[in-house]
Amino acid sequence: MGRIFFGNEVAENDDLLTACPIHQLSHQTQKPIITGRWGSGKTASLLLGNTRLSETLKGIDERSERLWYVNEGALDTTAITRLFVSEDKKNFTQSLEKLWDTEILRRAVLILGHLAATSELGSGIHWKFVHNAIKAPNLRESIWTQLPAAIKIIAGLDSGQTEALDDLKGHFEDLFSRKARDYVQQCLKELPPEAPRPVIGTEPIDTPTSVLEEQAGLAQAVITALLNLYVANYQPSSRQLLEVWLAIPWHRYSSEQVNFPQKLIQYKAYLQWAPSELRAFIDRRILWEFRRVGRHYSAKGSQDEWLTLFGVFVESCG
Repeated sequence: MGRIFFGNEVAENDDLLTACPIHQLSHQTQKPIITGRWGSGKTASLLLGNTRLSETLKGIDERSERLWYVNEGALDTTAITRLFVSEDKKNFTQSLEKLWDTEILRRAVLILGHLAATSELGSGIHWKFVHNAIKAPNLRESIWTQLPAAIKIIAGLDSGQTEALDDLKGHFEDLFSRKARDYVQQCLKELPPEAPRPVIGTEPIDTPTSVLEEQAGLAQAVITALLNLYVANYQPSSRQLLEVWLAIPWHRYSSEQVNFPQKLIQYKAYLQWAPSELRAFIDRRILWEFRRVGRHYSAKGSQDEWLTLFGVFVESCG
């Protein structure tokens, strides 16, 4: 018997993601950093946990539905590899932290701009920054696709320059400054309670065959920089209101390489399936498919959906 698909095993493309969701949701445990093996539900947890924001953004601009979600496909892995080879380890890690930080802020600014475009969310210099930024062409592109310009800005900041090169001026340069973070926080404070909250979800390595795995130490460096940044700038507090969620393969989390591993413990959750939970999830998906094709189903004693579909001739997971 060939494989039978109900939906798509790639969560991003799964039509049943919301119709027949998994229950492995990290946001239910209030843990913004989730780890686990491939296929444990990390991506689905991110996507389901941010359903409302996705639907809101899609209603404003269909192309922005998952503006909040940074996966491996959003990275320019070739440019990152070149940077990794050309820089020493310390400089590379520091550059990566600044790049991650700027990309997170860029997406937060664009999300706020979309939300502000559909309602009256106040004025002030912080909202003016957001309104202007969303119109800037280079802010519509990922930082990872603009690495040469971004690295020039970082080099200028590290050398103490107060002004970047003329071709780097404007909102792109502003994202690397302290004021971008301050403006985002001010805007978040003024969002009404009923408005969806901007969240940035990151999953830099979402496939077992990641290109980042091909260069020894690169995948680990990318993850380490992201975790260090989280500790430094994105732990939730009354002053830090931007939610950042991270999904990381279990074998790419190394407490020995993170600056302050003890500060991550309270935010980290491990996703895994118990056999009974996986069986129940498969049963829900089979039942959904029964209903879709109009097949009558009624429970018969202890015979569940799995046995109804496959009988006793296919070995079950339970």
